[in-house]
Amino acid sequence: MTEPADKPTIDPAVPAVADPQDKEVKNKNQEEAFKRLQKENDAFKLKEKEATEAVEAEEKAKADELAKKENPEKFDRDSLKQEVKDELKSDLEKDAQLNDVLKEYPQLEEHRSKIKQYIDDASRKGIPVDEIVAGAVGIKTLIKLGAEIGSEALIAAENSKNGGGNAEIKIQTETQKQEQHYMDTLPDEFK
Repeated sequence: MTEPADKPTIDPAVPAVADPQDKEVKNKNQEEAFKRLQKENDAFKLKEKEATEAVEAEEKAKADELAKKENPEKFDRDSLKQEVKDELKSDLEKDAQLNDVLKEYPQLEEHRSKIKQYIDDASRKGIPVDEIVAGAVGIKTLIKLGAEIGSEALIAAENSKNGGGNAEIKIQTETQKQEQHYMDTLPDEFK
């Protein structure tokens, strides 16, 4: 039996010409497969890392326990060093916060030593620094400070009403006021 002549024969040695759309789809599928594999690989590496860290933490805990049993004096020294570091860090943070408060309210600088004593007291360990400052200086000082700040604000508001707040030159005579008004009404290119 012979095959009909109108049926094309495919030679396995000659590669078939691929359709450009087929190549595009194939490339897209390969990219998606690569991304999926990459995500799976990343997830696997993350799980492996977490497992390794858990094993290391467990081994460290066992080693610490063994070290504590073998040489309790050295173990206490190491934990004491860590406590001292933490305490110093806490003190530095509180000093920085105190300096920030005193920058904002320089009128309280004279109370620095009393405020520092209040901050260093162990009974006020978890209290925010600004609340400790308020307790250290007292209600009368806070009222006085508020009054001073209020009066400064009133003076600044009064100066800004008559043009003296941000202006470099204070206008004193009626002629100077008229000249200044004239200058203010000029376009910027003529000033």
